[in-house]
Amino acid sequence: MIVFLYEFLHSTGPAPERYRAGVRRMENFEFSSPTKIIFGKGTEKRVGEEVRLYSSKILFLYGTGSIKKTGLYGGIVASLKTSGVEFIELSGVQPNPRLGLVEQGIRICKEQGIDFILAVGGGSVIDTAKAIGAGACYDGPVWDFFPAAMPVTKCLPIGVVLTIPAAGSEASQFAVITREETEEKLPFLLHRYRTRPHRQMCAHTR
Repeated sequence: MIVFLYEFLHSTGPAPERYRAGVRRMENFEFSSPTKIIFGKGTEKRVGEEVRLYSSKILFLYGTGSIKKTGLYGGIVASLKTSGVEFIELSGVQPNPRLGLVEQGIRICKEQGIDFILAVGGGSVIDTAKAIGAGACYDGPVWDFFPAAMPVTKCLPIGVVLTIPAAGSEASQFAVITREETEEKLPFLLHRYRTRPHRQMCAHTR
């Protein structure tokens, strides 16, 4: 995928004073990421056909239920069913995502033979999905990865319906998880295995 970006500061028209003051120009740059980004209104309707390229049985991961209030949940469920994708739901992801929910997701994936994770939400949901994906392919405790003592060698593929672009987790190899018992909040870098989300659907939810 190649994306060409033209920043408005290059234009000859007027710009807000806060941007003109002290700013000469935007530096040119090129950016490459293995994450496929599908952006636009109604793109959540394509979730089923995109996910079906990878799996017919997935973990559907989301937060505390706001996607049901906006109608996004219903659209995703309809798309998955239309494409013949079976899914098991896991909700309850909180800000500063918890290890306990990660471990629950790992158990579900292993017991149910799940081989793809669909994360719907923001950075906390995506970080949880990354940790579940790594732990589902590992025989030991997933916390082994967080002090960077154990390299990640395999991870389930991950798809994302992004509802809020903030932390950039949808296109990075980082995740941050909190261990409740010790109150440790640690990152891990999936630097030896490419675990950026394979598909990102940027959904217009209003």
